[in-house]
Amino acid sequence: MTLKNSRQPAGFTLLEVTIIVVILGLLAGIVAPQVIGILNKQQVGVAEVQIKSLADAMKAFRVDIGDYPSADQDLKILWTPPAEGEEGMENYRDGGYLDTPLGKDPWGSKYIYEPGEQDPETNKIMSFTIRSPGPNREDEQGEGDDIIYPKPEEEEDAG
Repeated sequence: MTLKNSRQPAGFTLLEVTIIVVILGLLAGIVAPQVIGILNKQQVGVAEVQIKSLADAMKAFRVDIGDYPSADQDLKILWTPPAEGEEGMENYRDGGYLDTPLGKDPWGSKYIYEPGEQDPETNKIMSFTIRSPGPNREDEQGEGDDIIYPKPEEEEDAG
């Protein structure tokens, strides 16, 4: 009885491993930008929904209080009760106007609230703007990739 001394390949050659690594790199280069684009769109969608929630809470605040918050009160007034006895806040809702604070957008930047013009007769704030600096985290005053409420076309339709 004779035993053959046969050697079978023990693994992959360096060339085979290199080819696999190159193929995986090409696939990652194709797939990664698409995944990042999808994630970015989702974050923009989250910011739009949060801003809409802030705007709806703002409108409910106005119904109860009779005015939009001042610049000093900022968005915090929607989830942080005013000081006891604060003038004009008698009808402030127990528990506030939002279940959870929405102070920051998906990129970690603070939402920006700007009260609009005041009615010269009543001194009440007539409108407001809420915006997120967007993915680039730079406040571009509603330009660039900023996410803004109301959207410019909504302002034109209202006017």
